[in-house]
Amino acid sequence: MKKRYYHILIAVILAVSLFAAVLYAEGDDLSYSMNGDGSSYSVTGIGHYWDSELVIPESYNGLPVTSISTRAFEQNKSIVSVYIPDSVTTIGDFAFSGCSKLREVRLSNSLVSMGKGAFYNCTALENADLNGYLSVIGDWAFWNCQRLKSVSIPGSISSIGIGAFSGCTNLSDIRINDGLSSLSQYLFADCTSLRSITLPSNVASVGEYAFADCYGLEEIFFRNSHVNINGRAFYGVSANAHYSCSDSSWNEFNFSGYGGELRWVSHTNTVHFNAVAPSETSPGNIEYWYCSDCGRYFADAACTKEISEFDITISIVDAQRGDVDGNGVKNEDDVLRSLYHIFFGDAYKVNQDLDFNGDGAENEDDVLRLLYNIFFGNDYPLS
Repeated sequence: MKKRYYHILIAVILAVSLFAAVLYAEGDDLSYSMNGDGSSYSVTGIGHYWDSELVIPESYNGLPVTSISTRAFEQNKSIVSVYIPDSVTTIGDFAFSGCSKLREVRLSNSLVSMGKGAFYNCTALENADLNGYLSVIGDWAFWNCQRLKSVSIPGSISSIGIGAFSGCTNLSDIRINDGLSSLSQYLFADCTSLRSITLPSNVASVGEYAFADCYGLEEIFFRNSHVNINGRAFYGVSANAHYSCSDSSWNEFNFSGYGGELRWVSHTNTVHFNAVAPSETSPGNIEYWYCSDCGRYFADAACTKEISEFDITISIVDAQRGDVDGNGVKNEDDVLRSLYHIFFGDAYKVNQDLDFNGDGAENEDDVLRLLYNIFFGNDYPLS
């Protein structure tokens, strides 16, 4: 009797295992619907999807897959990465919203339209490489994508919806190309890691609260003097606002009610030059900033301390022969610097040639000559 029950138990276990395997296979499949054109499909979702990597195929039943339906993968807690093939041109509303583990998305190179809330509240998402065909991004598309660090908005974009990147608290690098004419309401609100933003010449309007509570924002560069800054666009922001000194129509009184504290600076196209020490063969310079719009020189990045062209130059020095590091003293440090320069080149810079024995070459013999000169003086002169 016990043996019979044992065989029944084994049969039940096998049947359950087989059923689970079938269920897994069915749940792992994507579901599709025919589009209205009758010649393409849309991905509508999945069952119980256990694989962390979602790969959407280019075709189904011999026809291309061209879209991802509204809410197709909403609130999926398993997906970590998504591959969207180039056949897909449209992502529907809230297609991936709430996918809390989604970290990486490879978007279609043919993508034209991204619906509202497409990646809404995808808190683990780290990248969003937008292609050059994309023209529309819907409202709140990347809202609260807290790990998103950078975004480049291509020139093909004609419309970005309300709050599309708001709440992206790690977003520190935003590049806006010339195709966009306006920034929508709340577009980058609460992007607290953002330090600098450049608004291209085509941007003529900044919506209400577009940069509200971007507490880290320090530098804003305007390339268009006729920008309509709507109420509280920079609410809670304290930053330098740069505009072109060559544009006589621009001044800080053109704008009010933007809600923050903007310090208007009239030099935008500046080039920074690091300090360079002088040598016996070439002059050096102090650290300075040059504004190409007006051709003036400044001692600070905000261009408030103007200096003359002559102030930036440091004259050629009469360097002591053998003082290759230029610190005013000839000693063992110069021997080491000479040796390192001969072996490792400009990683160890020197301020004079190293042909100390006058044979027309720079090598170890010159290092020895410098060493003997330091210890025995004029018995070993430097050429």
